[in-house]
Amino acid sequence: MTLRVTPWGKDDFKATSEEADSKDWAYWQNRLNRASLVMLAEEGIIDKNIVPRIAAAQKHAEDLQNLPGAPRLTDIMPLEKMLIESCGEEATLIHTGRSRQDMFTTLNEARLRLAVLDFYEALNKLRTRLLSIARENIETYIPAYTNGVQAMPITLAFYLWGF
Repeated sequence: MTLRVTPWGKDDFKATSEEADSKDWAYWQNRLNRASLVMLAEEGIIDKNIVPRIAAAQKHAEDLQNLPGAPRLTDIMPLEKMLIESCGEEATLIHTGRSRQDMFTTLNEARLRLAVLDFYEALNKLRTRLLSIARENIETYIPAYTNGVQAMPITLAFYLWGF
């Protein structure tokens, strides 16, 4: 898996699953905006009367991004432009208390988390397959080696259980 080293531009992330592919930079940016807006409202940092307008602008921006053929976002600026066009400058309040670098780190951590979970799932499938082969070979004998020399017979199951 490769993560790009700048928070904007071509997205070089190599998805590890269909879920990871569908949860791209734009997906996480929109989720981050939603979460930020909820936190800002709950903490009373922005006026609760403004929140519905910004939320509607965020929903509208997501709808525009999900239109067939719409390019996927790889930077905050086009999304911010959509929000401002939809509800005005007050939309920029969604950035209160966060920076682009904070958002970049959060987005990549979310994507990395999915990659780790995908790796764990693949590793667990391998483990399950090895245990299945072991169960089928409880009485299949193979030589065990110590320092490259045949030492004693063991079963293939015993050997595989070691993994």
